[in-house]
Amino acid sequence: MNKLLLLLLVGFTARTVGASEEQKIQLDIKKSLIITASTNLMVKQVRGKQGWNAAIVISDKKKISEMRIIVRPAKRLETKAKLTEKMVSEARQQLLPNAIEKEILTKEISGKEFSLVYFRLTDARSEVGDGKYLVQGIGISSNFVLEYLMLSKAQTAAEQEILDCLAGCIVKRTE
Repeated sequence: MNKLLLLLLVGFTARTVGASEEQKIQLDIKKSLIITASTNLMVKQVRGKQGWNAAIVISDKKKISEMRIIVRPAKRLETKAKLTEKMVSEARQQLLPNAIEKEILTKEISGKEFSLVYFRLTDARSEVGDGKYLVQGIGISSNFVLEYLMLSKAQTAAEQEILDCLAGCIVKRTE
């Protein structure tokens, strides 16, 4: 009896952890961004500014981490290196003076379609629970650029789960 209960529990847990939902965000007349998020995450499209194809918010259901993303067309001469240099330069001036860290270290994730570059900083002025942890980055594909900023009240697995969700995004032709 205990073995059967254990097997059922393990089987149910495995399905629950691996569950995901696909969200389709219209980018233009011909293309959509497909985001596959675990059931631990919420994805919603929000109103964006003119010139953006989409504005998206991804957060964990416990509301510990929230990422805001804008999707815009890639400009002809934009490269990952140029976008990264610009992002880091602006962050050095605007964010680093109030951060615990003394330098910005970038990390990369090669996604299905987007190549992501990001960095993490800790706000020296905030208390834990007030959006103390920041992740900022860019993602670039052949046609689109993702610019994102995530604030977290605590460092949890949700941060990495949201980044992995973003790395898994693909652009598909609208049917």
